[in-house]
Amino acid sequence: MSMFVKVLFLLLSFAGSMVTSAAMAAIEVDGQPAYQSGSDAGLYIWRSTGGSWSIRLSAGGGNQKFAGTIETTQQFKSFSGVSIETHDSVVETGAGKIDIQLQAWGGGEDGIDLAVSQGSGLCLKSTGNGNAVIYVGANATRVTAPVDLTGSGACGGTTQTNDVSSSRKYNPGHYIAMIKWTVDDHPAMIDSIKPGVVGFVKRYYWRDLEPSFGQYDFSQVRRDLDLLAGQGMQLIIVIEDKSFKNQEPTPSYLSNEYVLPNRIGGYTAVRWAPYVVERMNALTAAMGKQFDSHPNFEGIAIQETALGLDSDARKAAGYTPEKYRDALIDVLTDAAQNFPTSRVFWYMNFLVGKQSYIADVALAVAPHGVVVGGPDALPDDGSLVRQTYPFYDQFNGKMPLFCSMQFNSYRHLHEDASYPTKYWTMGEMFRFMRDDLHVNYMFWTRKTRSWPAGSYDWTDALPVIGSNPAFNY
Repeated sequence: MSMFVKVLFLLLSFAGSMVTSAAMAAIEVDGQPAYQSGSDAGLYIWRSTGGSWSIRLSAGGGNQKFAGTIETTQQFKSFSGVSIETHDSVVETGAGKIDIQLQAWGGGEDGIDLAVSQGSGLCLKSTGNGNAVIYVGANATRVTAPVDLTGSGACGGTTQTNDVSSSRKYNPGHYIAMIKWTVDDHPAMIDSIKPGVVGFVKRYYWRDLEPSFGQYDFSQVRRDLDLLAGQGMQLIIVIEDKSFKNQEPTPSYLSNEYVLPNRIGGYTAVRWAPYVVERMNALTAAMGKQFDSHPNFEGIAIQETALGLDSDARKAAGYTPEKYRDALIDVLTDAAQNFPTSRVFWYMNFLVGKQSYIADVALAVAPHGVVVGGPDALPDDGSLVRQTYPFYDQFNGKMPLFCSMQFNSYRHLHEDASYPTKYWTMGEMFRFMRDDLHVNYMFWTRKTRSWPAGSYDWTDALPVIGSNPAFNY
């Protein structure tokens, strides 16, 4: 897709969102919509007789979240939470402003009742950290935030959002990352559905998804999605174009010219080659048509930026940091457009030749709702601390974030000898990802055996996951 077309797409998308917000004055807000909390998901807002307002987050059969503010041009006469639980929050943070964080699970409903003076303006804003579609009035008219509920200009024409693509699915929380070489992992996936778990991350070689040129096989994805949908779980799939053992991850038509042996015993695609970009974009387009509309399909992930290639191999293949940067922007942007309601997760860590280009890529794809993060939770890894973790602070509040507990994370040594444990505990790892990296999604690799002695495994993480089901929403 040309850069001109991408810029035009952004401009049209922005214009469309402004029309939706500006048109609120013509939408009927009176009367309770006829929805069922057990089947109809969304955030429902209506005005009752006497001028009081109701806001209800209905889970339907899944998991719904909304985070934002409700603001009035005067002051609230009264407000109260409805079915508020420990992971919900309804707090007046200033005169005429209430901060809202609501989460409702299968069949549940949370909400707020409030009253304002006659003639007061009322505006609902979203931080973007939620997946709930907003409906207003007895006709359940679908709208997008910011919503000027009284048509009085209460929203002021602007709002700050964490994620401008608030219409995309957003089911953050704890995900279990499956080990790729498990032959039949469905029993293990069922066994992994524990308190606090939202969904699963599963890896698929590109060559398995596209066995031959333009011929796609998504049967395994469908089987996995059917299994998880029946359990109320989400699925994130990782498209692998890099392997860590002697097996080519890409279709055979890319062999030789477009796939290189890497330093870790596997192969890496020549990601910066225009032909590889073109074929990856074709793959995500085909997948988007199949899976984007499925409510349990959370999204796709692109593998880590680290290539694992030595300098001679990169040079022979025409690598430059600029080519790689532009290719990543192209692939991530197209993937986001091919999955207009799902998420694209970008594993970033190192971009050889110019690490600052990580920020350039993130800035370019942030308007598309891309979730950015890294493969390794390793708080005492000096290279990550210096080169990669600062990006989490830089993009906190600008786009959703994630991080992954890999094998090494479970045996990560404390550099500070004053800690009572030799290895970082699972509680410490959770707090590091939540508080230092500000993540919205945590991926926990299903490592079932600890090694060496005294280190941890996936079972040690389960109590932490179960006792912290909600964070950074």
